Amino acid sequence: MVENRTGALRLVSIRPSIRQVALVATDFDGTLLGAEREISQPTKEVLRRLNEFDIEFVVVTGRPPRYCKSIPQQTGIPTTLVCANGAVAYDPLTDITTQFATLDLSDARALVTEIRDAHPNAGFCAEMADDFVAERRWLQQAGRATETDISDLIPLLDHRVHKLLVNLPDLSADETMAVLNPLINGRANVMHAGLPFIELMPPGVDKAFGLKKLCDQRRIT
Repeated sequence: MVENRTGALRLVSIRPSIRQVALVATDFDGTLLGAEREISQPTKEVLRRLNEFDIEFVVVTGRPPRYCKSIPQQTGIPTTLVCANGAVAYDPLTDITTQFATLDLSDARALVTEIRDAHPNAGFCAEMADDFVAERRWLQQAGRATETDISDLIPLLDHRVHKLLVNLPDLSADETMAVLNPLINGRANVMHAGLPFIELMPPGVDKAFGLKKLCDQRRIT
């Protein structure tokens, strides 16, 4: 606020200088990437300006790292990636994945066991750092190619598991969430992206969590 000649106070909007900005972050699908599955030319021009001012550009996405490798080519500038809804960071230049959070392994195994006991036709898969492991039933129910004969995910889970995906036959993601939330009972952060399965993340982990972790690493406040 500043005082004018009459002694009254008035609000003054002060725009920060672009040189005060250290990092810009955005979602990708449906945000940076438009309906045509392309980044618009005006947006690319803005991204180019960020690069000219050495401002770090970060895409925060629900995609796993293996589906993020083309993003820097699409943005046209160096792009830092926070993937898997905040659970991991991925450096496309070095092809290195850094995990920010994982599910407790005993909880992950218990969740699969308890959900399967209650719903024998449930299908499961897991994201574990760079690895993706899926049961045949999950692939079938998700309409994916069935390239595996895995019938039980549990023996393949390890300490790197940062996401479990669960589908129930003939149920939408919202319906699956409503059915399974009482059983999950806070042991995982439950979300979905509109596809016919739900995602079980470590408690408290989401895109904001992953972005904060990255900023903490960079000492950006």
